[in-house]
Amino acid sequence: MNKQIKVVAATVFFITTAWFSHAEIAFSGFAGAKADFYSSDTSDFDPALNFQSFFSGQLSFNKNVILNAEFSLQTEDIIENSFYEEVQSNFKIDEISLILRQQFLSVTNYISAFAGTYEPIGSDIFLRRQFGIPAIASKITEIYFKPSILLCEEDDYGKGSGRSIPGFDLYEALTECQGSIEKFGGHSMAVGINVKKDKLQEFKEQLEEIAVQKHIEDIVPILKIDMQVSLDDIDKEMVESLNELEPFGEENKMPLFAIKNLKIDSIRALSEGKHLKLTLKDNKNIINAIGFNLGYLST
Repeated sequence: MNKQIKVVAATVFFITTAWFSHAEIAFSGFAGAKADFYSSDTSDFDPALNFQSFFSGQLSFNKNVILNAEFSLQTEDIIENSFYEEVQSNFKIDEISLILRQQFLSVTNYISAFAGTYEPIGSDIFLRRQFGIPAIASKITEIYFKPSILLCEEDDYGKGSGRSIPGFDLYEALTECQGSIEKFGGHSMAVGINVKKDKLQEFKEQLEEIAVQKHIEDIVPILKIDMQVSLDDIDKEMVESLNELEPFGEENKMPLFAIKNLKIDSIRALSEGKHLKLTLKDNKNIINAIGFNLGYLST
């Protein structure tokens, strides 16, 4: 009689995030271990045991110098080799990367050194590993407030991801395009998707038609304000209190404040008329402001 047993145990035994505000150094990472216990598919019970350990971490200096590292170690069958003999193991470098970011004239420039597992050029994982860039689909959706899907050609497929906006269920929209999609998954706000190359145009036309049917042009962004303040409320103590909330990110959004009834003290265009530079004031306080892509309002 054939016997087959497979037991998998895994644990993450180290999770930490640290932030050193004065040195502006941040570290986050995790490590863990997994054990596979199983028998062969033979008439006799023949157990085997393998171990795998892993580590992933990121060290950021002032958010402009980022060091990423991912390692894993996997053993061969420990039982067959016995606990008293040397066991063969495979050490794998999944990623070692150093990313330098520099802002110049409103353009972020990247220099990267990378070693590790290959990912298709242009994919979200490639961009994150090589340059620390968030998913491009997320940035497009953020800038234009429209759902977006970014595909990277690999073999006979276009593989990628999509992001949506409140009011448009992207997953539901893809269920209406299944005839042109190889596979997909996700939820209303984010999806992963594979499309065959010869179906790309058909998929594009179907999705655009669905967007028109759902009146996507009528969906407008909603700006969520955390608090309305006055210029008198802003002082050194308030700024220091906000600094204690750092680091900001996806799970810890930067607070957004609104100030009303300010008067324009001066106004001029920047970057050959593309952006707007203003000084705004109330009774006694003056602040500087920038209006990106609003230069046309200066005339």
